[in-house]
Amino acid sequence: MRYLFFLTFTILLFSRCSEDSGKESINSSENIDQAKQEVSAIDQQTYDLVTAGAESVIVSYEQLLNKMLATDISKEEREILVKQSIYSGQQDQAAYIFNNPNVIIEDDISPDFYMNSRIKDLKVSRYLKDLYLFLDRDNNTFVSFENIKTLQIKEGDEMFVIVYFESIINGKHSLESFPYKKTKRIATIKAEQKNKKWDYSIMSIGFYDLTEVKNDSRPVRTLKKT
Repeated sequence: MRYLFFLTFTILLFSRCSEDSGKESINSSENIDQAKQEVSAIDQQTYDLVTAGAESVIVSYEQLLNKMLATDISKEEREILVKQSIYSGQQDQAAYIFNNPNVIIEDDISPDFYMNSRIKDLKVSRYLKDLYLFLDRDNNTFVSFENIKTLQIKEGDEMFVIVYFESIINGKHSLESFPYKKTKRIATIKAEQKNKKWDYSIMSIGFYDLTEVKNDSRPVRTLKKT
């Protein structure tokens, strides 16, 4: 059974988009139109700021993965990268990519799971370790993200940004030779305002799959661009 945090925040968006599940990518203008139909609103400046901040976290995540795949990285350097990317509750959260050690990433590395016909949840530290261990690391191995876009900003007791992106692993699995294909991914990013400054951190990353989204009984107020 899947327990991804982001599923609890996306039902309002996905219930309206089921007919688009077979498309290769998401039409950003349609998502903006959906946001405009909601009754709640935030000002343009805040919307743009939070959207840009959340999407920049995905770029930082991509950069982290490629640092992990560097040909000259040592085990000690890898462990430092992992530790520095996960907020432990003691340091400045703004310097971290992941909100806590229990952040879940759905496996897109293993040949048995990467196309989401089967799902395997990994804690963030395990996911990063598997990336390092099971991908052949040479100068031609890298991870590339594209089509990064915010789907919605949601606010209940806290603010969360739902960000879509497409991922391709350019490389080979160390145990099984097979071609990786582009996968659709979705991240839930927590946005926190502290002393007029916004901090952003990833709460979960998984496959973008409309058919498996579960309903959430908790009230969530969707924010829109005015």
